[in-house]
Amino acid sequence: MDRLTQQQFRTLLEFVRGFYACHDRDAFVSYLLYGISKLIPTGLVTFAEIDGSGRIMDARAEPSTAKFQGFRQLFEQHLPQHPHFTYYQQTGDGGAMKLSDFLTQRQFHNLKLYSELYRPMRMEYAMSVALSSPRPFWIAVALHRSRRDFSERDRLLLNLLRPHLVQAYANAEVIRMMRQEVGLLGQAMEAKGQGVILLTKDGRVRLVTGQARQWLAEYFGRSSRQADRLPEVFGSWFMHEEVSMDVTDDAPLPRKPFVVEREGGRLVVRHLCEANRCILLMEERSVTIQPVSFESSGLTRREAEVLLWVAQGKTNTEIAAILGLSSRTVQKHLEHIFEKLGVETRAAAARMLALGTLRMR
Repeated sequence: MDRLTQQQFRTLLEFVRGFYACHDRDAFVSYLLYGISKLIPTGLVTFAEIDGSGRIMDARAEPSTAKFQGFRQLFEQHLPQHPHFTYYQQTGDGGAMKLSDFLTQRQFHNLKLYSELYRPMRMEYAMSVALSSPRPFWIAVALHRSRRDFSERDRLLLNLLRPHLVQAYANAEVIRMMRQEVGLLGQAMEAKGQGVILLTKDGRVRLVTGQARQWLAEYFGRSSRQADRLPEVFGSWFMHEEVSMDVTDDAPLPRKPFVVEREGGRLVVRHLCEANRCILLMEERSVTIQPVSFESSGLTRREAEVLLWVAQGKTNTEIAAILGLSSRTVQKHLEHIFEKLGVETRAAAARMLALGTLRMR
């Protein structure tokens, strides 16, 4: 039985590591086409995706076969003559196979597959492997040579590589579908006036939809965060929520939304987490300030706004941030409110607002 040399084994490991760094399908195919000849010397490498009817969904080659007019059409036309394709359709065995496993050179030369496709490209030998996929769909990687057949050591290398090809391709497809789903999710959320932030468990930002990015700027300021981090106060809430779910000596408290307000708006953020990623769903709610009939109560419009926020339980600091005032100015407004309403506490002023008993002094 053929065995790999230490150098071949090191080359195989290096090539495999590169596959797992491919985060999309195009990168996977390009890496395969340009790199596999370092592992197994070959004159032409092809990658093909073929559906159950024998129609080519995608076909690529290195070096490019663009100079060979009609390569894709001829390949599709003569595919039923390809012995590895018919063998896979019958058995589902995707292991490395050589043309010489099925046909003698004379038999191969008698096929139109050879005379119209392989001979013009000056290719006499081929070895291919199929990636796992539901039959009759066929995803194949094929190596071609002009002068000598592939060896059993070449077959061993390709068979050792195959499970990694299968897994890396599956990874790339999952990432592609996730990106599509995230894109559709973002579009759907923004159509409904919602925003989405995807994070890792340690709080690093991986994706922010346009609406979410706009709200981050409006509520926290454009310079308030690093590109891959949430604004400080927002991030502190997120990490607190994460830590609270890791407490083992007591039942965790229900997760409450993070709420931040500004004049005319309230941003509500809900926290959804899976094993290794988190999703923050954001929505903005209108907070329409309707100052009470200040003409009859003696309050100015600004004093009425301050009173409404007091009634919602806001501190002077929070009201100052919402209205764009200083805490000292808010306190002055409160003193005037107390004097005009004949009360001495925030609670008493808020109670008068709730009961509709505001009156002139």
